[in-house]
Formats: sequence, structure tokens, C-alpha cells
Amino acid sequence: MTKLAATIRKSFQQIQSVSTVELFALCSEIITFGQDLKRYIIDSRSYIANMVSLIEEKSRSIEQFHHLSTHACGSARQQVESNSCQWGSRKLSQSDYSTDYASLRREFNRKSNVVEGLSFDLKLLQESASNAKDMKDKADEISIALSNTQRELDMKTSTMETMLKKQKVLEEELAENGARLINLRLELEQSQSLSSALLKENKGLRVMLEDETMKNSETKVLLEEKVKVIEGLESQILFLNRCEVGQLMSDIEELNNSIKIMSSDRDNLQAEIFKLRDKLEMALALAEENEAAAIEVRQTAEISKIYAEEKEEEVKILERSVEELEGTVTVLEEEVCNLKEEVRNYQIHKQSEAQFQAINDMLAEEKASKCDAAEESCQAKCHLEKRLQAEILAHQGVRKKIEGLKLEAKRKDDEVHVELIHNYLRFEFFLLLNNNLNQRFYRLDNTKSILLSWSCIQKHSPCCFRRSTMKWNTWFLDRGLVRMNLILRLSPRLKSLQGEQEDPAPLSGAYLALFNK
Repeated sequence: MTKLAATIRKSFQQIQSVSTVELFALCSEIITFGQDLKRYIIDSRSYIANMVSLIEEKSRSIEQFHHLSTHACGSARQQVESNSCQWGSRKLSQSDYSTDYASLRREFNRKSNVVEGLSFDLKLLQESASNAKDMKDKADEISIALSNTQRELDMKTSTMETMLKKQKVLEEELAENGARLINLRLELEQSQSLSSALLKENKGLRVMLEDETMKNSETKVLLEEKVKVIEGLESQILFLNRCEVGQLMSDIEELNNSIKIMSSDRDNLQAEIFKLRDKLEMALALAEENEAAAIEVRQTAEISKIYAEEKEEEVKILERSVEELEGTVTVLEEEVCNLKEEVRNYQIHKQSEAQFQAINDMLAEEKASKCDAAEESCQAKCHLEKRLQAEILAHQGVRKKIEGLKLEAKRKDDEVHVELIHNYLRFEFFLLLNNNLNQRFYRLDNTKSILLSWSCIQKHSPCCFRRSTMKWNTWFLDRGLVRMNLILRLSPRLKSLQGEQEDPAPLSGAYLALFNK
């Protein structure tokens, strides 16, 4: 039991480093092992209980036998004593006494041996009962340990289920985080592209700002030079103030005017700088709008590409169906050629039958005219009649084969016509619904072309699909394959079906309704 508990603990330690599939397999194996142990313990309990009951019954029977043996020994002793008394009283002869004593001694020895055997059996039964009790105690201990291990198993399974649930939740969170990461990467790529474009624009604007700063620095240098000149002039004015006051005042006024002009220029330059900054902000906003518009254009382009790819795939599927129809048409043409050859053979057989009938007529005339002919001519006639009968039987078998082939050809033609009708209607329905492919295919707005195509499918071989649609009408009229009765029967149905529809362009519904009728 300790070994089993140790193995279970090791298995539980290994469970933590095992995947979910292996965990489920281990749990199932442990559960089956526990169930097998339960069954074994239940069987052992029942077996031990049966053994204990049998041992108790045997012990009771042995005790009863022991009592009987003791009683028999007492009775034997009493008989010996009584015999001895009778011996004394009766004074029998020496020979009778010896024989009786020997017989009694034998019975006594036999019964003592039986008593010893029964005592030995009692000891064995007591030992087996003690062993059975030990086995029962061990089974109880094993059942208790099993119940404990089962509880631990239930606890571990519950913890495993919680761990699996947590793992599923973590996997779902990981999937969500992966999707978010993908979206964030896409946003990062878009932002990087935007940032690269903005960096280029910022570089251009920085170059413009550097040019403006250079101009401002140059204007500042000029202003400083002019300030220095003004200071020199002021010193000169102070120096010449004593001699030429009027001239100096006029010069000072001129200098003040020039200073005012320079300050106004500086204000204008600052206003231009502010305007350039506003323009830069406007350019940035326009760049963002242009990028958003470019993203929308890309999305629309991708959607249009996907739509075009889907339409191309549908066109490819239709082309494949047309190729399959061409293959079936070629097979049917080969079958038609075979049927023509068989018809030729049939005509040859008919000619031979006509010749046979002529020969029969000739033979009948010869029989009527020449009744007294020789035996040799009769034998030749019989031989000819046998040959003619064999040829007739062969002709009949060929006729039956030709009729069977004709029936099979009709059945195959019907099946091919049905398949062609379905495929043709699907093809036309797709062409009418697809507005983007109207330039590549013709429209079926005329009921005449519909009826001609319908009659072509029903009355002619399917090789008409390989011919151009513009030549159908003339080709049908040249060969007399269009029947006016069919047109007159089908035209009112098509007109009624077209009148029920709001949009006359998609006539596929009318085709299907007419086909069902």
C-alpha cells in the first residue's frame, strides 16, 4: 500500500510537468486502476467472508466430533471396566479375555488416532481463521487507504480542472493579446509611415525656418551695426553740439526716422514668421488629411481587388464547366459515330435479308416448277436454308443490339441535355448578374435568342456551344433545327414570366421556372 501511495505521489509530481492530453490519459488510467482495486477488494471481502463462515462451520463440526470422541472414549473405558468386572465375576478363560482386550485396545487406538487427527485439523482451522482475520484487517486497511487516495485523486482532478480552465482563459487572453499586438503593429507601421512623411515635411519646414533664422540673424547684425553707428553719431553730435546745433538736430531726426523704419521692418519680418508658422500648421493638418484619404483609398483598392479576384475565380469555374461540357460533347460525338457505323451494318443486314427473301421466293418458284428434281439438289437446298436461317438469327440479334444501343443513346442524350440546360442557365445567370463583365459577354434581352438557344439544347448536339453566339440564328435556320411550334409554345410562358419580373435583364428566374414546368 505504501508503494502504491508512493507511485501515486510520483505520478502527481510528474503531472505538473506533463501536457493536458497526457494529464487526461493519466487521470483515466488512475480512475480505471482505482475501479479495478475496488472490484478486487470487494471480491476479496466476499471470499474472506465465505472462508470465515466455512472455518466457523468446520470448527463447530470439529467440536461436535471432539465431544463425540470423548464420549466414545468414556463409553469404551466404561465397557473395559465393565468387562473387567464381568471378567472377575464370570471368571472367563484366559483366551477370551485376551481377544476381548485386543479388540478393545484396537478400537481405543483407532479412536485416539481419530482424535489426534481432529485436533490437528482444529489447529489448522484456527490458523486459517487467524490468517483470514489478518487478511480481512489488511483488506480494511487497503480500502481505507484507497478511499484516502480516491479523495486525493478527486482533489487533484478538481485542481487539474481549475488549472485547465485557467489555462484556457490564459490561452484566450493570449489570443486576444496577439490580435491586439497585430493591430498595434499595423497601427505602428501606419504611424511610422505617417511619421516618415511628417519628418520629411518637418525637414523642409526646418530648412525654411533656418533660412528665416539666418535672415533674422542678418537683420540683427545690421541692427547692431546701425546701433553702433547711432552711438558713434551721438558721440559726434555731442562733440559737434557746440558748433553746429541745427545741423546736428536735423541729422538726429534723420537717424530717428531711419530707426523707426528699421523697427517697422523688424515688425514686418516677425509677422511673416508668424504667417509661415501658421502655414506650417496648415500643411501638417493637410498632410494628416491626405494620409487618412490615402488609407481609405488603399482599403477601397484592396476591396476592389478581392472582388475582382472572386469574379475571376467564378469565371474560371464557368470556363471549367464549359470545358467539361465540351468533353461530354466529344464523347457523345464519338458515340454518334459508333451508332452511324452500327446503322450502316444494320442497313447491310437489311440488304442481306432482302436478298434472302428473294432467294426464298426463287426457291419457292423452283419447288413449284421442279418437284421431281434430284436428291442432290434437295440436299443443297436444305443446306442453303440452314445457312439462311442462321443468317436470319444473326440479323435478329444485331437488330436487338441496335435497338438497345438506340435506347441507351436516347437516355444519354436526355441526361446530357438536362446537364447542358442546367449549366447553360447557370452560365447565363452569372453573366446577367455580373455588371462588371457585361463588356465581355452578350446580353440576353431578346426572347428570340433565348428560344433559339433552348431549341439548340433540346434538338441539336451540344457542339453548338463551341460556335459563336452571333452565328447561331443562321446556323439553325440553314439546317432546319428550329421548330416554330416550340417557339410558339414557349414564347407566351417567357413573356408572362418577364411581365411578372420588375427587372427584365436577369432572365435566369424565368429560365428556371420554364425548366421546372
